[in-house]
Amino acid sequence: MLMITLDVNYLEEEEDDEEVEIRLPSDIRLLTSSAALFLGLGFCLPYRRISTFTLHLYSSMAPPTSATPPPPSSAFFAICLLHSAVATTCGALMMFYLNEISVFGHGPETARKLQGSTPHDQLLIQISDSFAGLLLFAIGFLLFMVSFVKDHDFQNFFAKGCILLHVFMALWRICFERHLEDLARDWPRQLVGDVVLSLSWLFFLVYSWREKYD
Repeated sequence: MLMITLDVNYLEEEEDDEEVEIRLPSDIRLLTSSAALFLGLGFCLPYRRISTFTLHLYSSMAPPTSATPPPPSSAFFAICLLHSAVATTCGALMMFYLNEISVFGHGPETARKLQGSTPHDQLLIQISDSFAGLLLFAIGFLLFMVSFVKDHDFQNFFAKGCILLHVFMALWRICFERHLEDLARDWPRQLVGDVVLSLSWLFFLVYSWREKYD
């Protein structure tokens, strides 16, 4: 609690009952806005034979306390590492073992169709697939770097963005990929993978909200 004491000496009032106007000194440090308004305006005291006026100002304002940020979640770190491992592994396999991955994922017949019919087409497809693998590897490396971010608000924002990205990917598979005859048997499995990855980020959001409001 804060106490400010002001001692102001007044002259005794004249016999003709003339009121004396008293103003408080201006060099006093004011610590609250209400005290500043009160002391800055000045006031009049019509009382007689007053020699000392003592002002006691009590401030019940508590000192501002800095809000402690919530601790970083270990679930965000684990989920980022999991997604990073999946992305970097798939990207590296697409760059260096494209034929083997195509046969394993789509079967020999579909993999042969996806490679192209002419040498020129095969070269273009290999270059585009290897570049897609490089982008996937870069995404995995980016997830690895993001996993060390400790800001709670950024973690929630990043998780929401990843959920939205997986939802758009699932919609693309439903609207476009399923119309391809060669990939008609593969898109449901890939759709399940997108749903599982998005659910992992949704689990993190639920876990972080539970930690925040418990």
